Amino acid sequence: MNFLKPIFWCLVMTSCGGKQDNQQLAHTYCKMALNDMAEDGGAAHGYKRALLAIDKALDCDQRPEYYACKGAILFKLGDYVQSEHCYDRALAGHPEAPLASEIINNRACLCAQRNDYAAAKKMWHSLTRDTTYQTPEVAWVNLGKTYIKERNLAQAQQAFERAVNLAPSYVDAHFYLSLVERERGEHRLARREADLVLKMEPGHQGALLLMAQTAQAEEMR
Repeated sequence: MNFLKPIFWCLVMTSCGGKQDNQQLAHTYCKMALNDMAEDGGAAHGYKRALLAIDKALDCDQRPEYYACKGAILFKLGDYVQSEHCYDRALAGHPEAPLASEIINNRACLCAQRNDYAAAKKMWHSLTRDTTYQTPEVAWVNLGKTYIKERNLAQAQQAFERAVNLAPSYVDAHFYLSLVERERGEHRLARREADLVLKMEPGHQGALLLMAQTAQAEEMR
């Protein structure tokens, strides 16, 4: 089970000469990095080019945003040790609150990817209480995924329900809730959630498969 993809940032800055020239150049390199990642649809060579570009940005201006972006790139390349280092450098730079909470979310995703669920859950729980974090439903979904990994279905169900309550149109929250309901043997509830997913995203392959599986399970009873 994959956790949410890291988020990339891009600032809008102006150039006023002197030190601002370096800032503008760094901003340009950051945009190049983002373009490299987007153009290749997640291919490794695109991320490698992006890594070169973001390193050039950091040579010009060591903003927390650029360390966070580098951490996300390294995360995608599977270099978790250096990714963790970059996220820590980003947080040490005291970024503004909304960005800091996004970095913490990515840091938690990294911990979960390394099977350090205790650390990941601690960070995600903190984000559910953080008023500067703009998408607490994401933290609840990630918590739910972690509980599924730990086979704690009751806690997973509660987490996904919290996400649904916060963001009723959040497709992933409904889909993972349907998976938990299926695992608990609540096929009717599972189909209800899967049906909501299909209303919001027709053709959702996971929801279609779940609908077929639960229907078959009901027939075998």
